[in-house]
Amino acid sequence: MSENTPYIEHKCTPGDRWDTIAAKYYGNPFKYAPLIMFNPDVQRTFILQEGTVIKVPKIENNNENTENLPPWKKA
Repeated sequence: MSENTPYIEHKCTPGDRWDTIAAKYYGNPFKYAPLIMFNPDVQRTFILQEGTVIKVPKIENNNENTENLPPWKKA
């Protein structure tokens, strides 16, 4: 994948959710909306099916503070 590609691909593993993927790539579990919007063909479920490949759009990280998040929401 070239640097000009506006997204990277993520292959879901057991237990992946939109918020955990957002935390992994964006450093903030609440930034899951771009993931959902960029993957209209992926079924809207809480836990994503293992093996599903989703596109993770590149967005600017504004370094929002996540220190007050509960432990399960932190990356």
